[in-house]
Amino acid sequence: MNCPKCSGMNTQKTQLAYKSGTSDIDTTTVGIGVGSGIGIGAGSTFGKQKTKLAEELAPPEYPNFGDLFGLLMTLAGWRYVFIFLFRPLEWESNVIPWFGHVILIFSFIFGTIIGWFRIKYFFGGKHAKEVENWESEWFCHSCGYRWNKK
Repeated sequence: MNCPKCSGMNTQKTQLAYKSGTSDIDTTTVGIGVGSGIGIGAGSTFGKQKTKLAEELAPPEYPNFGDLFGLLMTLAGWRYVFIFLFRPLEWESNVIPWFGHVILIFSFIFGTIIGWFRIKYFFGGKHAKEVENWESEWFCHSCGYRWNKK
């Protein structure tokens, strides 16, 4: 397939170019040292190694909006709502200082917004569409142009 921008023939599917520039690393090292004493050590390394091109051509990642943080903030906010609705005496007393109220209100609003965006993004299918577009994308090694061929 020729590149639509430069008409070059050095093209490849983005998915294949990404895979060819990515490799798994899994090594283990054991050593013995002798000096004023004897020592034994071991270590292991694992992960992925990517070329610069593979980093640029990486598939779209599901965004991390702070899952645990958002959940904790939402739960703290709901606690605040329950205190307000079902325990008005505690609300009116100084059990929770004024800055505690501000923090809890902020956490409820912030956590709810984060949760809403996560649900909208996931159930709206935006991520699935991005992955589908990436899987049908082509890359030109001559000029760096990327295009979709569906």
